Amino acid sequence: MKKLANTQLLCLLKKMDETFNLSEYDLGSVYEDFVHRVIILCTSEIESIPAYFTIHYTRLELEEFRMLLNDEGAGKKCSNSKLYNP
Repeated sequence: MKKLANTQLLCLLKKMDETFNLSEYDLGSVYEDFVHRVIILCTSEIESIPAYFTIHYTRLELEEFRMLLNDEGAGKKCSNSKLYNP
């Protein structure tokens, strides 16, 4: 179920704090890798239920990151505006 949780994209999001510099990473290729893994997951599963649970788990992980960014940026502009979209 954590197949997508260990992708580069989510690993980068887990490292985010005040010292994290997003510009040091090629987000385009990191995102493309994530999308590629989602496509492989959706097309390689024999039944859709395992893929559904994996994608749902990943959505929950992403929601947690969004909430953290929202809480940290409360009252000020988020420095990582590309990741924050209310």
